[in-house]
Amino acid sequence: MECERADLLMMKYMDNALSESEAQELSEHIASCPQCKEDFLAYDKIMSDFAEMEIVEAPPGFTTAVMAKVRLLPPHTPAAEGMLGDIWSAFLVLMGLGFLLAMQKDAIILWMSQYPQLSDAVFAISQVNESVSLASAAAVASFQEVFGQANAVLTNLRFIMLGVFTALAAAQIFLRKKERGKVEA
Repeated sequence: MECERADLLMMKYMDNALSESEAQELSEHIASCPQCKEDFLAYDKIMSDFAEMEIVEAPPGFTTAVMAKVRLLPPHTPAAEGMLGDIWSAFLVLMGLGFLLAMQKDAIILWMSQYPQLSDAVFAISQVNESVSLASAAAVASFQEVFGQANAVLTNLRFIMLGVFTALAAAQIFLRKKERGKVEA
């Protein structure tokens, strides 16, 4: 059996859809192929981890309440249909996933490091993570420098504007006194 077929059978195993003959075929292949055995053990660990998770039941009436709210939603508009709508939807999904991955990258790397067959991926992700962190730190430092310089310029402008307003106020006072005849020109 080829490893590709074994991988397909492993997926069927995880879905509890493996026939007896397929189970025998997979078992024989795993016994003779170290890579597929490692993959199978990793998949089996994932499945056992999922089996240990607590199943939470929805409260009574939950489905009915959700469906009632769905019925109140406006009908689908054609503006989001077509290729542009699909592209926009894909973009939003990818941005959301990217945000979640960025926020949980350390937990994901830690989880992935439990599986030896993912060591190359963990190493690559760690390298990218380190590079992104360094680039982010450099960008933050650059922004801080730019904002510091902008703040200095704005501070100087404040003093210049204060001087201009003071001069204008003095000129206005002088002109009022002149109009009243209290100051000779």
